[in-house]
Amino acid sequence: MIKRLEGETEPMRARFAVMTVAMAIAVCNAALACVPFFPYAYFAFGRERDVLKLPEASFYQELCRVLSTYPEPMWADEAAELRSRSRDADANGLIESLKAAQVPDEVATPIVESYRTARGQSPPASTNLHESLPREFALYAEGASLYHAGKLDESIAKWKELLALPAEQRRYKSVWAAYMVGRALRDSDGAQANAAFEQARALAADGFADPLDLAGEGLGWEAYIANGASDTAGAILKYVEQFKRCGRCRTACDSLNQVCSRAFDSMDSLAACAKNETCRSVITAWVVAHPAFASTNRPWAQLLASEDPARVPQADMLAWIAYSGGDFDSARKLVAAPSAATAYGQWVDSKLLLRDGRIDDAMALMQQLPPDLLMPRDLGEYPGDYYGSDPPHTSADAELGVLLLGRQKYVDAFDRFLRAGFWLDAAYIGERVLTIQELKQYLDEHAADPALARPLPSEYYLMDLLGRDSQERQRRPTEADVVRYMVARRLARAGRWAEAIAYFPADHAGIAKQLSAAIEAGMAGQPPKSEQKYWEWVIGRKPRAVVDRARASDLHIAAKLAREHGMELLGTEVQPDWRMFGGLFALPGFYGGRARWEGPEVPKYRSGYEPAPEKLPEELTRVLSASEDELRRVRESAPTPDKRFHYRYTAADLMWQAAQLLPNDDIETMRALYTGGQYLAKRDPVAANKFYRALVWRNLNMPYAQTADTLRWFPEAPPE
Repeated sequence: MIKRLEGETEPMRARFAVMTVAMAIAVCNAALACVPFFPYAYFAFGRERDVLKLPEASFYQELCRVLSTYPEPMWADEAAELRSRSRDADANGLIESLKAAQVPDEVATPIVESYRTARGQSPPASTNLHESLPREFALYAEGASLYHAGKLDESIAKWKELLALPAEQRRYKSVWAAYMVGRALRDSDGAQANAAFEQARALAADGFADPLDLAGEGLGWEAYIANGASDTAGAILKYVEQFKRCGRCRTACDSLNQVCSRAFDSMDSLAACAKNETCRSVITAWVVAHPAFASTNRPWAQLLASEDPARVPQADMLAWIAYSGGDFDSARKLVAAPSAATAYGQWVDSKLLLRDGRIDDAMALMQQLPPDLLMPRDLGEYPGDYYGSDPPHTSADAELGVLLLGRQKYVDAFDRFLRAGFWLDAAYIGERVLTIQELKQYLDEHAADPALARPLPSEYYLMDLLGRDSQERQRRPTEADVVRYMVARRLARAGRWAEAIAYFPADHAGIAKQLSAAIEAGMAGQPPKSEQKYWEWVIGRKPRAVVDRARASDLHIAAKLAREHGMELLGTEVQPDWRMFGGLFALPGFYGGRARWEGPEVPKYRSGYEPAPEKLPEELTRVLSASEDELRRVRESAPTPDKRFHYRYTAADLMWQAAQLLPNDDIETMRALYTGGQYLAKRDPVAANKFYRALVWRNLNMPYAQTADTLRWFPEAPPE
């Protein structure tokens, strides 16, 4: 009558395994184009040994640092957008010119419209221009039409005619004309083209209109010409000038990336670059940002090497390059050079100390490093790859956090990860290592800390952390917000609802109050599950079940709320529920790595994250592993049960308790047991079997229970 789960045979397991593999392959192939992005983390991937690595720096960030400039991009470089801006700027210049000449609006409007129409055609036309069009605009339009028709000499003649006008008659199109002369001569006469681009910059400097920064664009073309002439150093210098101009940093960064890569094709070009301080800094920044290109690291280091370490330029960066390439002996020599007495040099030195097992010395050196080692935090977010592949990689705060955790300085480690923006690692410590009291105390002590008032880094804001309405989604939560929310859920899991409600975000507090009230009403003063008077015992009458439909209804409501809103009210931010990802994804997590636990809840795809089999000093190995005290804290803070979507078990248990307050052979009893079983049936049929058995045995006289008995499992539809 009752379903048996232990009858599985080996052939059945084999067939199931084949089907599972086939389904996994199909799902992977289908999802390959939309793989989710998971932020970098130490503990979620078992990457504690990464504290020994130097990050792959962002070339953009390195350029900002070595050039001491932090330009803001004005717009994206898409061709269509540039064309649109060009047309608008062209027409706006004409409008300003006509206003300056005090031309009435009724006269100016047809002039502007005819000019806009001619310039908006593809290719631009110069026919049917208004007879009253200012001379500089007419000449520019005629030159542009000839240029697009391939008549370069004639177009140059028109633009030079424009540039020959008196200065007061060409305030709006002079820079444009000089720039286009350079464009027209770019492939035929580099020297004359460069002269034209220089003229455009001089005109812009003298106050002639340049709304599109064509003066800065000309720098890129001068670099292009230099690169075509195998003048790599000259190309780099021009691109550097362009990089420093607001709105041109993206284009220049792309170009410098290409030029630096090609510089290694010729040792002569590379040697010429090494003699120029700016070129040397740029190429060194490129090498640091591309550690995978081993063929570039060694030649560049050898080119800058000197028999006298005191004379080695950029010894800190060369030490970085040597360390990244595994040449630790060279790195030790370089960090001793005077030019290595920088934050970068100290960072490399701290990693060498770690390899020597001098953990305290390394930590002391790391604590002296500036908090924003590689990049000021006011750079903002840049489109594309210009912000770095993973900005949090570049913070030494997180590395120090790993070591502090190994030294059992839990609060300090939590604080370091928060300040570094490593939310996954901070969440592990805050949720599983710190006690609730320690976490609350940290939040109280740092209530006015500006660092916690910063928005959580966007790469961690993958899911709806605070609210469900669109307005709330538009506001990225601060670090203080997510810590408070974590405190709320920890208190709720501990059953301390009165305290928890004060910490929940506003849109979750109402549901939390409903769940708390329903649990309290269903549990308050609950008598034994059965009662039996003395005389009944004497005559052998069985105990009678206590029936309390009111409390059963409250527990039923509580169970439904816990199931529907469990992730928001009870879910763990990281393992096992992965509230951070809305429960949609699970990472390897600290169970299979740091905590050294194995079991069905530990994902089995951890091989790609296994640490390299490198022999490390025993002291360092201890610091990079969880201590017994840390493991004890992790066990004590575990949810009940310690399984993914654990709140479903909580909801099912509330349904079970509701059923205990209801009589046998009752429709409400069957509903409670059916619903509780369905909460678990798909994910954990063994746990759901308890509900199935009770549904059948307690309701043997009900047709629905008899149907379930025949099916040996829950019917598809609930009891009605």
